[in-house]
Amino acid sequence: MSILGRFSISAKILGLVMLLNVIALSIGAIGYYGLERLQGESSEAARVSGRSFDAMVINRALAALSRAEFVMATDPKPETIAANLTIVAEDLKAIETRIETLRRTIPPQVRDAFAKVDAALQKYLPLLQQTADLARKITGMPTIEQQGEIARSALASAGPYMEVRMAVRDLTVLQQKRADE
Repeated sequence: MSILGRFSISAKILGLVMLLNVIALSIGAIGYYGLERLQGESSEAARVSGRSFDAMVINRALAALSRAEFVMATDPKPETIAANLTIVAEDLKAIETRIETLRRTIPPQVRDAFAKVDAALQKYLPLLQQTADLARKITGMPTIEQQGEIARSALASAGPYMEVRMAVRDLTVLQQKRADE
């Protein structure tokens, strides 16, 4: 007589039902674990993508700052200066907001790249501010000296501007690689 022959039909059915329940519970537990892991990885991908977006916004705002600075230098009329100072203020606010967001959420893997962005910004922003201050002093038709002074100031910020743009580009590339991973 086989081992199964010793049990009644109801015991065999009950055993089969219990085995199917254990299998169903195991499948459910594996599915739950998989969904939890997927949710965690999706959240991390969203955070990394958000940081990449922040870096791209900074990059766009930097380009607008440089453009506004050179427009003020090449056409230093009061109305042009006023319009571009508004652009400068808005884009500086956007950069400041995104930098603070990045500063709070930056992972250890990209801290060095972020430190380079921060250091380059500390070089560029005072030069931009100097150009803006010179532009604010122009109230009527600019003199040749004022035009030369504002042009020299804008040209002096070109190198630091490129340094910060390259640092932001490197940060963006690093963040995009992390998002791809």
